[in-house]
Amino acid sequence: MKIIRVLAATLAVAFFTTVSAFAAANAEGTWSWVQPGRDADITVSATFVAKAGELSGSFTNVMGTVPVTELVVKGDEISFQIAARRAATKYTGKISGDTITGMIEIPARGGGEARKVEWKAKRGPAPAK
Repeated sequence: MKIIRVLAATLAVAFFTTVSAFAAANAEGTWSWVQPGRDADITVSATFVAKAGELSGSFTNVMGTVPVTELVVKGDEISFQIAARRAATKYTGKISGDTITGMIEIPARGGGEARKVEWKAKRGPAPAK
């Protein structure tokens, strides 16, 4: 009987831990931030939408809007990529309420080492164009 109680308690803790991890990972909405551009910092945004249980997204900057690829949300962690001409820019971060903080890995020109910079996005309305 004691084994059944311990097993039930363990399963309950695992269930509520899993549920709270998913609840903490609400990535839906429009996120805006400033990141390094070719000649100056630029304001960009990403919009994530859940449809039929799947999350998809788009990325917008001064050049236009492109789809987000490799989008993964696990617990409070998010990662995605933006395709570029030569290589993808990779984003990783942690979601905390209406803020994502993390790292951007920007491919180097000419095949050099990628540049890593911190980023901090805020959820809210899309920035004015």
